[in-house]
Amino acid sequence: MKGEKGMKKNILIVFTLMIVTAVPGFSDENASIGGYVTSSVWIPSGWNDDWDYKKLSAEMQLAADYSSGIAKLYGALYFEIDDLAGPGAFADKLSIRPGEMYLSLYLNSLDVTAGYQIVSWGTADGLNPTNNINPKDLSELINMASTDMKDTAIPVNALRLDFYPTDFLMIEGVFIPLFTPPGMPDFSSYLPPELSAVTFNFSYPDEEALASFEAGFRAGFMLPGIDFSLSYLYAWDDLPDVKVNIVQQDLGGGIMFGFPASLDFSFNRVHIIGADFAWPVLDIDFRGEAAFFITDDLAGDDAFVKNPYLQYVLGAGYTFFDNLTVTLQFSQKITTNFKKAGVLTVNQSDQYYIEGYSEQFSHLVGNQKGAVMSTVMLIVRKNFMNDLLETTFAGIYNFPEDYTEAETDEKYGDFMLRPSFTYKAADAFDIGAGANLFFSMKKDAGGDIVSDPYTTFGMLDEEDSFYIELKYSY
Repeated sequence: MKGEKGMKKNILIVFTLMIVTAVPGFSDENASIGGYVTSSVWIPSGWNDDWDYKKLSAEMQLAADYSSGIAKLYGALYFEIDDLAGPGAFADKLSIRPGEMYLSLYLNSLDVTAGYQIVSWGTADGLNPTNNINPKDLSELINMASTDMKDTAIPVNALRLDFYPTDFLMIEGVFIPLFTPPGMPDFSSYLPPELSAVTFNFSYPDEEALASFEAGFRAGFMLPGIDFSLSYLYAWDDLPDVKVNIVQQDLGGGIMFGFPASLDFSFNRVHIIGADFAWPVLDIDFRGEAAFFITDDLAGDDAFVKNPYLQYVLGAGYTFFDNLTVTLQFSQKITTNFKKAGVLTVNQSDQYYIEGYSEQFSHLVGNQKGAVMSTVMLIVRKNFMNDLLETTFAGIYNFPEDYTEAETDEKYGDFMLRPSFTYKAADAFDIGAGANLFFSMKKDAGGDIVSDPYTTFGMLDEEDSFYIELKYSY
């Protein structure tokens, strides 16, 4: 399968290069080639006496665009060097990946787009429960802290139809013939040392044409004073389900206990019913989304499949003094038939340990850590110097979670802080800097305040860093 994926990637790169090189020949007036070059350095905070995390990287985007009254042809390539400062040959650090590559046709009241593309649904900022067409790239777990879903979205081969029967109605249909897997992190890096020997196995859906298809539609209504839409998507769950395989060990005295030996990850079908709205009232921009995820475990009693759940987000944005924008969002995930993971005891059957460990790991991997999980996100943007300098502060706080009966510590939740600024030094040249700071706190049995490694941002506690970025657009 790995070879097949590499072949598909190479084919996409070749076709994208064809578009990039062919577009200028269509028309000097309607065709353009552009992109950007960035170079960034990431500096560890050193707060944990760990200076090993460092990264000096560069990325170039090469994009071609041909647009006319009836068509648009677009293709992009990304050239990346992950770690210029690290050891190894330069050629080994260079990677090429395709960006979006699609053709759009505008046929009166019908728009048709086919190709490798990103399809965005929903209206909220950062927290988007209805935006599920594109899988997410979580190969670097720090992407979990992204406040812009486009930063982590992986393009998919899709056919999209946008139909406008009236001025106030838009009907969108999306068909994806093949499953595209999300980018998964190296889980072994985030497990406690006693589980370092555990192996991981991934089971992907059949990649034969149409066997792993995804499809959905959305009806958008543009009414006076309010926009809203209703959607349905038949897809694969981006977050895999987990089954833990165990091995029995003799603890002495005839006492047997099952320990995790390997984890099997599998992707299962999900039906997603969603709705979203955007409603400006007295200069306040109210937005919201809600999606109900119907998994294969309707009863909520399957230890190896996530329970159905509802996720919603409500937010409001307001601009003060023309250049200070504040956006506040509140989100909850409500899991049906939620059950805490129990305490495992000795001298039990293999199936007992398999189900028990799977319940504990599924809460972490599937992000169902409580019957109700609540999150608050704040984004503040302020411009200075006639908009040459933009400052941004983003913060996300996850309320405490209690997913296991064995937990005795008092939890305080986990949160992320991301201050940043961008200065436009010239028309095409930007200088940026900022920080990613992660915190997760709990009080242990001894009364000490310690980090909780099993929370979203607790897993990133060692990744605190500062960065400087230079960007040239052409």
